[in-house]
Amino acid sequence: MEEDSRRGCVNCGAVLEAGADTCPQCGQEQPVRWMVILAYGLLALFVLGVIYRLIWP
Repeated sequence: MEEDSRRGCVNCGAVLEAGADTCPQCGQEQPVRWMVILAYGLLALFVLGVIYRLIWP
């Protein structure tokens, strides 16, 4: 269970505890999880739109 609550820093890759806002090693602020999910969702919609326009011009 302990390993599930850890994640890596987006800048240096150091292991972070759950809920850490900044990396203790490099000081980089970490993105909020819902923002990351939203960014990937928007990227997926964009890619689907491009594929749609390529197939049905």
